[in-house]
Formats: sequence, structure tokens, C-alpha cells
Amino acid sequence: MHRLPAPLVIALAIVTLAAAPACSGGGSASPTAAPAGAATVDATASVAASPAAQGSPTPAIAAAVLATSDLPAGWVGGRLQQPQITTNACDATFDTLASKGRWRAVFINGQAGLFESVAAYAPGDAQRAVEQVRSAFASCQQWSRVLNNNRLATYTWSKLDNVAPPADETLAYTVHIAITPPRSEGTDEFVVVRRGNVVMIFSHLTAGAGDAAATKALIEKADRKVAAVAGSY
Repeated sequence: MHRLPAPLVIALAIVTLAAAPACSGGGSASPTAAPAGAATVDATASVAASPAAQGSPTPAIAAAVLATSDLPAGWVGGRLQQPQITTNACDATFDTLASKGRWRAVFINGQAGLFESVAAYAPGDAQRAVEQVRSAFASCQQWSRVLNNNRLATYTWSKLDNVAPPADETLAYTVHIAITPPRSEGTDEFVVVRRGNVVMIFSHLTAGAGDAAATKALIEKADRKVAAVAGSY
């Protein structure tokens, strides 16, 4: 059995909580309470569990998402407690456009976690999906939310360089998560890659300061699978 430490469970909230967080443009943040039953990762999945995946994929999109066989030893599939996942940051929800096919998966490796979403869009919508993410992060540098256990999670982002592969569009951020009380910290290395009409959202979660080298290696493998099917759309 694998259980993520508290910072990683909270870190994954950046891509799984349905509640929009409160934004701060540099001053104090006004936290917004997350609703009961918001989507989270059940990190108690047994090592025999298959990766959690959901959506309405075409065969090509299903093939584009990482599987445990693509990952280094130690990664196992997690389970999602809720059937719906939204993505949000800085008081804005993104990736809300209707897609032609979509698949998502979660993986766990001790104190690390991965979240991946791959979606194919109608012409023009993939660019709009990426712009939603870019605009959301550009709207603030820091935001906070109150967790169900009344702990305060504060998210602060910076640009993440030399990780995203060359593609039609790439976005890469390091999101530092600080949770109090008591003080605990985690890092979400959050990458978006667009190839034609296909968009991949990738989140690598670690305790402490993060691991950009590991993120780069994982992203390169994930991107190869996306690039192999992008021409189908």
C-alpha cells in the first residue's frame, strides 16, 4: 500500500479540486473553502491497482496516455474518488472546452505523484485551451484555499525552464505549496504541451523543492506518446 504524504495530497488539489481558489495579486490572499466531496486522489491504492483513468477517449487518445509500463520501477496506479476532474489556478478554471476525446490518469510512487490529462479538440479549441491555462496563471502570482481540515494551503508559482519539449505550444510552471498548521511543503511541476489539436496537461508532485530532472524525463516520455497520435486529429 502506498500513501502520499500530506503535501502531495494537497498539491494535487491544484488540478483536482472543483472549487476555484482565491487569487492574490501580491497582497494577502482570501481563502475559499473547498466543498465537501471535492475530487482528490485516494493514495491508498494497492500496488496491484491499475492506473486510474477516466474520460471518453478515442483509441488514439487512450494510447497517448502513460501507463505503468511506461514508467520507471516503483510507480503504481492510483484511484480517483470522483468521476469529474477540473483544473484551476488563480481563481480561474481552465480546460473547460468540449473535447473530441479525453483520458486522464494518476500514478503514485512513494512520496511522489503524477497526474496526466490528454485531450483532442476541434480546430482552434486546442489553442483556446492552452490560452485558458496561460491566462489563469498570468492573473496572479499566489493564491490560497482553506482545506477541509481547516489547514491553509498557499500556492506560489514561478516559470519552470528547460523541461517542456519543443512543440506547437508549451507552458511550464513550478508551483510551491505551503500548508499550515503545522508547516509542510510540496512542489507541483505543472506542464502543458500542445501538438496540433491535442493538449497534454502533466503534473509531477513531490515533497520539498521538487525534481525538475525527473519531471523532464517523465515529460519527454509522455510527449513521445502524444506526438505519435497528434497527427490523427
